Amino acid sequence: MTGEQKFRPYFTAAELQEIITCLKSHPTPRRLTICQYLEGFVLKINHGIVSPAHTNNPSLEQKLGFPDPSTPIPISHNLTGEAAYNKWLVSPTSATPKEIAEASLDILDKIELRKHLTSQRNNGLTAMIQKVKGLANLVNT
Repeated sequence: MTGEQKFRPYFTAAELQEIITCLKSHPTPRRLTICQYLEGFVLKINHGIVSPAHTNNPSLEQKLGFPDPSTPIPISHNLTGEAAYNKWLVSPTSATPKEIAEASLDILDKIELRKHLTSQRNNGLTAMIQKVKGLANLVNT
């Protein structure tokens, strides 16, 4: 890689203005060059030419693409996977044995849970899931 490494921190428009004010309070040629760049950027922000790259800290649910947990899920007797999980978030006792038996466990891969577990805990989790699904299958038949 050639050239100087550069990093991009996230600042609000007010924070950028504060940085500009601080740099101008003790001007040097380098500081004035940085001010000129930042002032152009603030101008673009104020005129809506650039939009925020990062507006909030998303929740785990948002990162995984799940809908807002406070949104009611319609009751259905054939939900599977993510829909069954979302239904369970709203009302844990409303999951049917069929939904439990057919539930996809992709969520564990999405949040990379298994890579943070020791092999013994991973085996315990797998055994627990098999037991719960087995019981759901018994009730379902």
